[in-house]
Amino acid sequence: GETGGYNVEVTEDDRSPSRTFGKGVKRKYYRFQIQGPNAWQVIEKLNGGPFPDIKFFNMDKIKIKGREVRALRHG
Repeated sequence: GETGGYNVEVTEDDRSPSRTFGKGVKRKYYRFQIQGPNAWQVIEKLNGGPFPDIKFFNMDKIKIKGREVRALRHG
């Protein structure tokens, strides 16, 4: 951003503590992994329709409850 004159904003979202000691954890971003024999059906249900044909280790966008999220295929 400095060398090209770009308008850049950096937001740091620290990882969640492994031990919360009963306190709530607030994050801006979350990562969920879905695996198992019914994973594809679960993902399509969350997406509200067919899942896009994402190539191995590529990303695309899907919707969960109407909200656009990124999906990474790595399995």
